[in-house]
Amino acid sequence: MFLIIMMVGVLVVLILNKVLGSMSNPISLLFVGLYLLLFTSQFSITGVPAPSPYTVVCFLVAFTSAAIGVVVARPKRVSVEYSNNRRKENLLFYVFLFTCLMPILYVALDNLIFIFRNSFASYVMKARFLGDSVEIAGSGFMASYIERVVRPLSRLVTIIGAVLFFIEGRKKLLYVGALSLLLFSFIYVKRIDVMYLLVIFFSAFVLCKEGFGYNRRVSKSIHPLYVVMITIIVVYVTYYISSYRASSYSIAELIYHYGIGYHTFGIALFDHALNEPQSHIHDIVFPGVSIFGTITFLLYQFLKLFNVDYMATHSLLYSQELGAYVFMGYNTFNGTEIAPNAFYTSLYPIYRDLKFPGLVIVPFIFGVLLGSSYKAFKYYASIKAAVWVVFYTWVGYASILTPVLMGNTFWFLPVLIYFYFRSIRL
Repeated sequence: MFLIIMMVGVLVVLILNKVLGSMSNPISLLFVGLYLLLFTSQFSITGVPAPSPYTVVCFLVAFTSAAIGVVVARPKRVSVEYSNNRRKENLLFYVFLFTCLMPILYVALDNLIFIFRNSFASYVMKARFLGDSVEIAGSGFMASYIERVVRPLSRLVTIIGAVLFFIEGRKKLLYVGALSLLLFSFIYVKRIDVMYLLVIFFSAFVLCKEGFGYNRRVSKSIHPLYVVMITIIVVYVTYYISSYRASSYSIAELIYHYGIGYHTFGIALFDHALNEPQSHIHDIVFPGVSIFGTITFLLYQFLKLFNVDYMATHSLLYSQELGAYVFMGYNTFNGTEIAPNAFYTSLYPIYRDLKFPGLVIVPFIFGVLLGSSYKAFKYYASIKAAVWVVFYTWVGYASILTPVLMGNTFWFLPVLIYFYFRSIRL
């Protein structure tokens, strides 16, 4: 199968390079990464078992359908004028500052006191391995607020802020969004949002750097040193967190485990679900109930007012299947047990809702949206289109790690992006 993956991947990337004009854009780089991860999964480098041929076909179909969507997409016509009205940007900044950054900063400072009085190692044990999020946040309400409001809004503000930073040099949204994601990663000792930050930042840099030539009013003054410095900081934070969670690993073993292993766990877990007859992935459900898990989350919140017993799709699946650790063998480099959970990729909710045809339909729609936004940015130098490109690129990357589509708050993000630009001509 690895020869088929290589041939299909190379062909798709060459076609994208021809259609998009170069390789130095987020879309081409995203697909290179996706096919490379699928190719790497065939060799069990870290001990994660290779997926079955049917699973490989599922991923190949999904990736290729998305690529076809990019190729056939047409740019949506947008205004080429830039707006000097920063009212919404300032409003978003101050709303986020006081409703999101301040609360998570308070929680972070409170936990720093615990670290000074005890040790960082004991804090890591409490925050990550004991999983006591309520104690970490200070209350059940604050834990829920950080997870359901602060965390998704931090991603939204970082995406918009990164685009504004690289196109117009406007820094404040990027600063507060990135700081909030780093604080979340520190508080809960998690790497995934740091990795998201790196992907968002790099995607915006590559996209906007390539698009500078299409509108001379776009600033070219952003020095590459910014990229180097911020990348080094983010990589160091990621390494620092990872080393405390796997202190016996060398740097090479950390790269194997967190670089290759974590990015192929989703493929292996999706394969496990497909080959497990009792998995919920084989349920016959109403189409969209898994993909649009945010709607079931809102329904859960509404029914809770009337004491109706109901559980949102994401919470239901996580409690009954996705949250369980699945033993897959032992690491090839140090013999420790491999037992991931929760990864599964976004193919899980797609397949659960629409079975195999969904792997053609949904990725194709995703590709059309991504390609249309990229071509709109390329032709019209639209900030709004650039934000959508970075958002879709993040979704593509996040989808290989977790079933992000069915998250309780995921669908709030595109809705908020839509309304943010609704009355601003950018």
